[in-house]
Amino acid sequence: MQVRECLRIPLAVPVVRASLERDARVLLLAAATDLSAVHGVAATTFAMIAKRAGLTPAMVHYYFIDREQLLDAVVEERIAPLIASVWGPVNASDAPAEIIRGVVERMLAGIAADALDFRRPGCERY
Repeated sequence: MQVRECLRIPLAVPVVRASLERDARVLLLAAATDLSAVHGVAATTFAMIAKRAGLTPAMVHYYFIDREQLLDAVVEERIAPLIASVWGPVNASDAPAEIIRGVVERMLAGIAADALDFRRPGCERY
């Protein structure tokens, strides 16, 4: 197995067919977030997002008129809540070491809560 495959970021939501309208939108946002992290925002296409989510490109356009609307939704619904949970509880009067410790702990807790198991057969050494 190639190193690139082992280091690839997995989906935040498993690839399954969406059975409800809300599920399709969640799958699309997760796919857009993950693919943008791997390939960059500019290189991530609606077709790539649809394929990763197990939907058609037409479904992406059904939920999001254009890239800008999709990116706005990713930021508002996926990224902003994580940033708020990490930085929101910061108290400026705390010692710098306490601020840093709290930020790091909240960041790691957020990552752990949203992460899947990165271990895959054949990737043990990466």
